[in-house]
Amino acid sequence: MKKLEGKLPLIAFVVAAFAAVAFTGPKEDEQQERWAIIDGEFENVTQAVANGQYDCDSAPDGYCLYDAENGNPVSPIRTMYVPL
Repeated sequence: MKKLEGKLPLIAFVVAAFAAVAFTGPKEDEQQERWAIIDGEFENVTQAVANGQYDCDSAPDGYCLYDAENGNPVSPIRTMYVPL
């Protein structure tokens, strides 16, 4: 029991370190470009996304934001880009 008591601070530190890593999500790179389909064409909307000047409305096809022109959707949820 005495050996376990001596190791409690180490165990607490390991658990705290694990929790800090496990529950911290990745930060989105603000320099990453964002693209949206507006009037049937891809447009760079990086600045509007950085300023929060957009919304995503439900849509049966297409996606709100893409990671590049003709790229992959940022989110798997089907929505439509709407500038504010």
